Amino acid sequence: MIKSLVWGDFKATGSMTGNMLFGGGLVGGMLNGSHLTDVHADVTVNNIYASSGGSDPATGGLVGYVLNSTVLNAYATGTVTGTMNVGGLVGSAFGDNAAVTLTNVYATGSVTAVERAGGLVGGLSGATVLNAYATGSVTASGGNGQVGGLAGLVENASSVTNAYATGAVSAPAGNYVGGLVGALQSGTFYNTFAAN
Repeated sequence: MIKSLVWGDFKATGSMTGNMLFGGGLVGGMLNGSHLTDVHADVTVNNIYASSGGSDPATGGLVGYVLNSTVLNAYATGTVTGTMNVGGLVGSAFGDNAAVTLTNVYATGSVTAVERAGGLVGGLSGATVLNAYATGSVTASGGNGQVGGLAGLVENASSVTNAYATGAVSAPAGNYVGGLVGALQSGTFYNTFAAN
């Protein structure tokens, strides 16, 4: 877990498997004012943690959970597997008053989850995404989630600009499924597209 730390020019490779609340190829969680710049991960991430007691897991190719923090010039290329809030780059990004920013980022690895999965981000809430793309396939096996080529769930006045997704998206009946976003509850999109 990172709390108010600035990292730059860092790379992670390899694989990790575990039972983690927050699991990431480089960082498990970023909290309140942390910054990651010029970083990337080529890590296969497999998180078997299941939701319990009101705590939802988050699993990402680079970072599992981002709270009120910044990721700049970053990418992830490994495959990511988890239960809920699973993303090729970030599992879950949550910001107060758009305090999360993901800028110049991308993910190319495939994403597999039970529910809430995205090629770039599993869940995006109160966040700003600028200049981003995802090319990996996204697959969910559950029947009541949100699954998208770029993001599974977008809410809380999030903003996405200059972004696209090209990976195939698949999930069983009962899910919200979209080439770009699985479920949009509150947010704005500018110059975005899906080609999957």
